[in-house]
Amino acid sequence: MAEYKFSVIIPAYNCADTIKNAVDSVLNQSYDNFELIIVNDGSTDSTADILKEISISDGRVKTFYQENSGPAEARNFGIKNSSGDYVLFLDSDDKFTAGAFEKINGDLNNNETQMLIFGFSQIFTDSGKRKDYCFDSMYAEKLSDIGGRFGALYRSDVLNQVWNKAFSRKMLTDNNIVFPDLKYGEDRIFCARCLKHARGIKITDEILYDYIIDSSLSLISGWYDKKFYACNEIYREFSTLSDMCGIQNDKRDIKYMYMKSVLSCLTVLYSKKCKLSRSGKRKENEKIISSDEISRILDIKFDNPRDEIIRRILISKNPALSSMLAKTVVFVQENMTSLFLKLKS
Repeated sequence: MAEYKFSVIIPAYNCADTIKNAVDSVLNQSYDNFELIIVNDGSTDSTADILKEISISDGRVKTFYQENSGPAEARNFGIKNSSGDYVLFLDSDDKFTAGAFEKINGDLNNNETQMLIFGFSQIFTDSGKRKDYCFDSMYAEKLSDIGGRFGALYRSDVLNQVWNKAFSRKMLTDNNIVFPDLKYGEDRIFCARCLKHARGIKITDEILYDYIIDSSLSLISGWYDKKFYACNEIYREFSTLSDMCGIQNDKRDIKYMYMKSVLSCLTVLYSKKCKLSRSGKRKENEKIISSDEISRILDIKFDNPRDEIIRRILISKNPALSSMLAKTVVFVQENMTSLFLKLKS
């Protein structure tokens, strides 16, 4: 069996409390044909000192520094400085499961695979509760071979992240695939572009990554003025992928995921993280809800009554209704987390 070299890339920003555990999950792997590239993204805490100590103690670790530019630029920097056959990503507060690299290498040997997708567990720090995300194991020589299952694959939430995948470095460099300069959705757009070019896409239902959530932090992302723009870009990317799979007429799953992202744009306006004034929030709400793209894309009815109510509110272009919906979601998230997670799935 061939042994592929992995380039594992970690963007690190003010992660002194978690980076050691993330790094150990790589260094303690039984499969050791890898390089670990850590890009310190302008940290202002003791992250740099910890990284210096780590790199001195293990020659497989390469540390770099850049001015704070965000995880997308840090990952792009890591790709440029990588030398492995495959690129893997790890967030500084997460970890790979024990034996993950052995299993990844085995999966890559079974086929000519340029993109491997594996499952992950969502783990909450306070309760230790976990929820697994995965999709049925399958292999496709090219994206179009996935066919009618593509919508269900997208809804399974395993296509949204980069850290539950292994990417052929040659595929990335040959097609100049990089992370776009966005603060939301850059992972999803990167994955979409990889799916478009990959020759050999393998999915395994094995859980190989732990996505760790600090339960004290809000599950609603922060305000970003280009988030709605990013949502529309993501929809266009995945709509194109859907067309490539032969699903031109019924894009129900793709449109459902778009609806979730638009709702997310509205909820961040009314979360504690958003520092806009009341008038600023109202203005942004009206700008989003008045977009013709929403009514054009959400032109189908959903069977689930909850989803259909949300769809109707969004296409109504009624700022009062949309703000009420968003505020309700925020209230549930902040006061009834278990219910929020159930409704979110």
